[in-house]
Amino acid sequence: MRILLLFYILVVSYYTVIGREPSDNYKLELLPFKTIIDFFNVGYEGHGQYILHEVFLNFVLLMPVGAILGCSSTLSKNDVCIRKVFPFGFLISLLIETFQLITKTGTFEVDDLIYNTLGCAMGYLICIGILPVCLRHKNKTKPL
Repeated sequence: MRILLLFYILVVSYYTVIGREPSDNYKLELLPFKTIIDFFNVGYEGHGQYILHEVFLNFVLLMPVGAILGCSSTLSKNDVCIRKVFPFGFLISLLIETFQLITKTGTFEVDDLIYNTLGCAMGYLICIGILPVCLRHKNKTKPL
C-alpha cells in the first residue's frame, strides 16, 4: 500500500507542479472559501461553471490518498484513523501548494488546502465504510 500511495503522490506532483510551465509571478490567494464567494458573485452561467469544476477537482484530487489509507487500515488492522488522515491530507496539500508557489507553477490557495484535505478524509471514510461490507460479503459467498 505504501508503494501505491507514493506512486499516486508522484502522479499528483507531476500534474500539479512538475508538468506545468512556470509563470513570471508568485500567486497567492489567502481568503478562505474565495471560490465559493466568486461562484455566488458570477453565477453558474458565467464563470461559475469553471469555479465548480475547480472545486470538484480539488476535492477529488486527494480522495485516492484517503482511500489508500482506509484500505491499509481495514486490511492490515493498523491504527490509521480519521484523526491521522486529516493532518496527512493537509500536509500533502500544503506541500503541493508550497511547491506551486516556490516554482511559480500555480497559485497557493487556501481553498485548495481545505478542499484537498476534505477530499482525503472523504476517501478514507468511503473506504472504511465500503471495504468491510465487501469483505463480509466475499466471506459469505465462499464455496464450501
